[in-house]
Amino acid sequence: MDPHTQETLPKAEAIRLCFRFKPQDIPGEPGARSITVADAFMEVNFQRKFDWERDYVYTPAGIDETTKKLFMFLDVNKHANSTFQTLRCYKVAKGSPMIFESTQFNSVRNFSDMFPWGGREMRQQEKATVHPVCPEAQGVDQTVAD
Repeated sequence: MDPHTQETLPKAEAIRLCFRFKPQDIPGEPGARSITVADAFMEVNFQRKFDWERDYVYTPAGIDETTKKLFMFLDVNKHANSTFQTLRCYKVAKGSPMIFESTQFNSVRNFSDMFPWGGREMRQQEKATVHPVCPEAQGVDQTVAD
């Protein structure tokens, strides 16, 4: 795929994006590089910026370093049904604007599964919804005394 060609992505569905980049290729404050990547991708593909209320980003360790390539996950539409989220991968290249090249990474699904959809807070909300407040769901022993 031509890196300058915009890929059609589902606008209202749950989608997880995996980006691989060299931190030194991302402009701006080192600690804000993940948001810089998210904003650049979102503006081109979703016609909006990253929004913590609707999206979630997993910032990789070492984002402020310049010595290695990093992987970053961006969950778009975190409140949508996450059971069947799409997973797409992109290489990020230095440029103005940044270049996002669609690709595939080996074992990315296994790596992705280590990170809860929409962040840990969303995971806790899902558990509360699936298991309403009842002792059995909370791990409380319900033995009945004779």
